[in-house]
Amino acid sequence: MIKLIAIDIDGTLYNSQKEVSPANLEAVQKALQAGIKIVLCTGRPTPAAIQATKTLGLYGHDNYLITYHGAVTSQLKDLSRTRSLPLYEDQIKQLFDLAQDQNIYAFSQKDTAIQALEEAAPDLAKYEAQLVGLPIEVTPRQDLTQADKFMMVAPTDKLDQVAQNLTPDLYNHYTILRSEPRFIEFIHKDSDKGRATAQLADQLGIPMSEVMGIGDGGNDLQLIDQAGLGVAMGNAVQDLKDKADYVTASNDQDGLAQALEKFVF
Repeated sequence: MIKLIAIDIDGTLYNSQKEVSPANLEAVQKALQAGIKIVLCTGRPTPAAIQATKTLGLYGHDNYLITYHGAVTSQLKDLSRTRSLPLYEDQIKQLFDLAQDQNIYAFSQKDTAIQALEEAAPDLAKYEAQLVGLPIEVTPRQDLTQADKFMMVAPTDKLDQVAQNLTPDLYNHYTILRSEPRFIEFIHKDSDKGRATAQLADQLGIPMSEVMGIGDGGNDLQLIDQAGLGVAMGNAVQDLKDKADYVTASNDQDGLAQALEKFVF
C-alpha cells in the first residue's frame, strides 16, 4: 500500500508549458483525500517550488518539500528546514576555480540569490535565473558564502567534455548531477533525492516499500532506485526508464495521473 508519493516537478508534475494539468491536479487531490503524503521533490531552489505546493494545496499545512536535489527538506507550515546539507565557502571557491579552469560559466545558488563571479551571464544562466525567479548577483570571490547548490552551464557538447574530465576526488566530495544536458550541478556529497526521501519517510514512520517515486531526469535515479515503486515518465531519460519499475505516459499526456490511477487508487 502506497503511503507517500515523491513527485518531481519539471517534466513530471508540470507539462511542457510549466503547468499542472487538470488531470494531474485531480489525481493528487484524490491521493491527499485518501490520506497519502504528497512530497514534491525537485532540483529547484525552495522559493521556486512554492507555487507548485500552493497549486496542490500543500503549502501552509503539515507537509514537506524537498529541494536542491535533496540537499534541503522544508516543513511547509512555516518553511523551516528539517534537513539542510549546504556547500561551504571553501567548496564553493574550489568549484568556481574548476569552472574558470574549464572556461565555463558557473554560479552558486541559495534561497535569496544566484551568486556569480562574472557580470556577463550567458543566455543559459539567464534562463535558469528566470526559471527559479532569483536575481544574479555578481559577487567578489572573497565575499562568496555557503550555498545549497553549485551549477555549471554551457552547451551540451562542451559540458560532456567537462564531465569526462571530472576526477574521482570530486565525486568523493560532491554529489554530481546532470539534471539536463546543459547543466552540471554539485550538491553536498550526502545529498540526493533518494536519501532525502528515505530520511523523511523514516521521520514519518513510513517504510520505503510503501513509497512511490516518480520523475523524468537523471537527478531522479536515486529516488527511483530507493522507492518501493519507481515510476519513470514517458519523457524520461533512458537511464531512468531502464531503472524504473514502470514507465507511464509523458508529462504532456498526464503520465502522473495515469500512474496514480494505476498503482494508488
